[in-house]
Amino acid sequence: MSDKPSGVYGAVAIAAVLSLVVNGLRLYGELNHWETVVLGKNLFSTAAGGGGSLLGITFLVPICGFWFGRRLAKNGARPQATGKSLLLHLLGIALAGGIGFVAMGTDLIDGWRMKGLVAFVGASVSGLLALKAWPRAYFVNLLYGLLARAPVVLIQFVAIRKGWDTHFSKAAPMVPTDPDSLLFALTLAQSTLWPFGFTVLVGGLFAAIGAATVRH
Repeated sequence: MSDKPSGVYGAVAIAAVLSLVVNGLRLYGELNHWETVVLGKNLFSTAAGGGGSLLGITFLVPICGFWFGRRLAKNGARPQATGKSLLLHLLGIALAGGIGFVAMGTDLIDGWRMKGLVAFVGASVSGLLALKAWPRAYFVNLLYGLLARAPVVLIQFVAIRKGWDTHFSKAAPMVPTDPDSLLFALTLAQSTLWPFGFTVLVGGLFAAIGAATVRH
C-alpha cells in the first residue's frame, strides 16, 4: 500500500519545520544570552556540542522516528520481522559507537581530520544496517535527517563567518578554531554522522517500535 501524502511524508514535513523552529529559537536565544535552566542545563548553552541542552533537534529523532513508524504501519508498511529489525538497528548503533570510540578515543588514527572522517563515515556505513532492517523507514528517516540538518549547515556557516558566540560555531577541543577547520569539521558531521548515521539508526529503531504499536 502506498503512503498517503497526508501520512508519513506529511509527518516528515511537519518534523522538518519543527526542527527548523527549534534551531531558530536556539540560535536567537544564544545570540541574546538567554538563560533558562532545565535539569541543571541551560537550554541556550553556547558550549560546543550544545552543552547537553534539551532544546535541540537531536532529541526529536526518537520521537519523530516513533511517529514515522506508526504512520508507515497504518499505511501498510512494516518491517518483515520486528525483532530482527530492532536487533539490526541496535547492532548498527553499537558498530557506529565502536568505530567512533576507536577513531576519537584512541591513538590508532592520527590527525583530527582523519579521526573525524573515520568516525563520521564509519557511522554512515553502520547506518546501512538500518536499510537492511527496514528500507522504508530508512529512507523516511534519511529524508527527515537531510531536511533537518541542511539548515544547520547554513546556520553554522553564517555563525562561523560572523564570529557569533554560539554552539553552532564550535567544535570538539581537538579541532583548531580557525574558520576553515571549523567549517570542515562541523559540515562533515552534519552531512554524514547525523543524517546517515544517528537519524537512520536511532530513528529507525524507534520507528520499528512505533510500528509494533499499530495493530495489523
